[in-house]
This record gives sequence, C-alpha cells and structure tokens, in this order.
Amino acid sequence: MTSCLFNKQKLVLNVLYSAGGLGTIIGTATNLVMKGLLVKSFPLVPEYLSFPQFSAFSIPMMICLEATMLLSLCVVFLGWLRPKSTAAKRSYVTPQGQAAAKAVVDASWKELGSITFWEYMVILLFGGSMVLFFCRSPQMFPGWGDILEDIFDRPHKFIKDSALACLVGFLMFVSPSNLSFFKNFTVKYYEQLPKKPVSSVLDWKKMDATLPYSFMFLLGKLAKQIKLNPLWYNLAGGLSASYCFMMPVGTPGNLVVQSAASIATTKMMIAGAGPTVFTIFLTWFFLYFWAPVIWPDLTTMPSWAN
Repeated sequence: MTSCLFNKQKLVLNVLYSAGGLGTIIGTATNLVMKGLLVKSFPLVPEYLSFPQFSAFSIPMMICLEATMLLSLCVVFLGWLRPKSTAAKRSYVTPQGQAAAKAVVDASWKELGSITFWEYMVILLFGGSMVLFFCRSPQMFPGWGDILEDIFDRPHKFIKDSALACLVGFLMFVSPSNLSFFKNFTVKYYEQLPKKPVSSVLDWKKMDATLPYSFMFLLGKLAKQIKLNPLWYNLAGGLSASYCFMMPVGTPGNLVVQSAASIATTKMMIAGAGPTVFTIFLTWFFLYFWAPVIWPDLTTMPSWAN
C-alpha cells in the first residue's frame, strides 16, 4: 500500500511539473503574455516569437528539462542511486503487484470505449490550429498571415496569433459535441425532437466554473539601460514564470496535486528542489548558447529597441 502511494505521488508530481507548456508559444498563458509585453513595449520588433521559432528554441530545452525532472523524482521517490534507502524498498513492486496493476490498466482501457464525435472535434480543431499557428508567419516561407497582409495591403504584423485563437475559440463554441441535432431533420413527430440544446465542443458554463483565470508574474524591463536585446530578458522572465516546483501555494495545480495525492509540504519541497536547480541551470544554458542560434542578433542592441 505504501509503495503504491509513493508511486502515485511520483506520477502526479511528474505530470504536474510537466504541465508548464514551454514547448509552444500558446502552451501557457505566461508565454502569450511574454509575447504581448514584447510587442507592446517595442511595436517595431520583428516576428521573433513566431510559432516555429519559439518551438525550435523551447522544445529541445523542454526535453532536457523533462529528462532531468524524471531523474530527480526517481531519486526522491524510487530510491534510484540509493538502493538501501527507504524509498527504494517501498518502491519495489512484486510480480503479483505488477500483474494486478496491468489488469487494472487493461480494465480501465476497456471502460474508455471507442473515441467519440466530441473527441474527434477536439482533435480536429486543436490539430488544425497547431498547423495554422505554425503556418501564419513561419519566416521559412510565406505564411497565410503574410499572404493576407499583402492582399489587403495592411501594415506590419496586422494579423497576429490572436486572430487565429479567436477563430478557433469561436468554432469551439458553435461546433456541436454530438450529432443528435440531425434528429431535427429526420424525426417524424414533434415528440421525437431533442428536448434540450446540443452542448458545444467547449461548454462555457463548465469552463467558467473550472478554469482559474487569475495569475500574475514579474518581468524585468532592463534591456534599454544595459544596451542589450530585450528579447533575451523577455525570454528569461517569461519562461521562468512557468517554474514553480517547491511550494504548494506556488500555483493552483500544486495545491490540487498536493491534496489529491496526500503529499506533505516537506515532501513537495524535497521533490521540487532538484527540478528547481535543474531548470535554473538549463534555462541559463539554453538562453546563453542555444537562443543565439535561433535568433542570431540576440547579442546585439537592435535598432527597433531604440
């Protein structure tokens, strides 16, 4: 029982710490605010934080962060590299336990059933939005945003990611989550008509009740004083805003996971210490060595910043 509890804690913490959304510019709200602050402060800034450019920088860093995070949690909860520790003894699962766990997973998989129309719609809308975000202004070839700006002769960066986000959000609110509305065209009698509206793919009442809107973070504005590219500090502040591993009150997700998995505050602080150190080092490493590869003028003071 204790072994299962430790494995559950490791699992939920790994999921929690992996939910930062660093891989894409729309992965988390802080990424979007980071881009919005840069564009607002420097209206003439080029399309630095396009979907493909940001992902080219952040995905390798995200993979390294995930690997180090998994290793640190294995050390804390599974006793990896500590074969005689209490955690290592508690994490041992007998063959009978492994068979029982597999049976539970197989049963849960069968209970899921086949994929629904609702899930197909989510895949279609989200998958389509990812492709369109990438192709808006990829810098590698003319994107659909660039083409529309040329056709309508609009000023620099008139069409932004927000336009596509609003379109996808609109489609999620108006698209049905099932096909029962077709009964309106096929039933023979009034009594056979649907008795309530068909819920949309994105239900506003459920979203309004469960989505935490409030968040805040600090971002230095120092680039002008020290004559360096503002993007460097924008990236450092924006990415670091997604890191909060040690304290339960750091994010709403930390509190939810602590309660769901019965994780003591001291245990969360111990488990989060490793990821905190790794993220500081790896973020510095990638910003200093990898970011200038993606943005070659990062080490100079650009004209648009003046």
